Amino acid sequence: MPAKTLPKRLVQRLTRASKVINKYLGSMKNIDPRRNDDARTKLWKVDSKDTENYWGGRVRQMNVKRNYPELELVIKKSHHKPGAKNELIEIENRIDWHDWYVNKPNVNALNSYVLRKPIAYAIGNGLIAMAKTNKPTLNEVLGHVKGLSLEIIEPPATSRGKQFFRKLSKKHKFTKKQLAAATIQVCKLMHMNPRNILFLGVNKKGKFIFMPLVDLY
Repeated sequence: MPAKTLPKRLVQRLTRASKVINKYLGSMKNIDPRRNDDARTKLWKVDSKDTENYWGGRVRQMNVKRNYPELELVIKKSHHKPGAKNELIEIENRIDWHDWYVNKPNVNALNSYVLRKPIAYAIGNGLIAMAKTNKPTLNEVLGHVKGLSLEIIEPPATSRGKQFFRKLSKKHKFTKKQLAAATIQVCKLMHMNPRNILFLGVNKKGKFIFMPLVDLY
């Protein structure tokens, strides 16, 4: 979701209002894309207003169209015990370590993708604000990936993910096998699941563009 910066004034206003936003977060629209797929709703049943106890209920969309008509604003309730700000720092640190590791001269690592840092803001009361990014996760594109040891079986690919793959692979000439190999490497090095990494596209050099969601778990 977090691929664009937010206006500075908006971040300041959100920070001042974070206590109120947290109070009404459960009444905002749940925009976790995984809720739109039947296979997912069978696996994860989420109370529509619960932002604390159910996985998938913590990502909401806040309407700011009156002052920012072009912006789709996402508010996420962090469940990282050290706090929202530390969650953002941890994600950035993992990306920095990943980039350092894959570029070491004696490491035989794939060079088929780049990893972007998410743009997000800790606004207080355990909340994180960011701009919405309408791109699928690697799980949505690939479904369950063999070669990854996960705590749960990943759900199957979604229609959105399949369509995204068909369009992109036709234009840039890559295979699911190539994407899966890159997915295995980035997930293992980042200690993340494919459902928590976005597939943004392909750059001018033909490399996949990945970006972690603001979610460590």
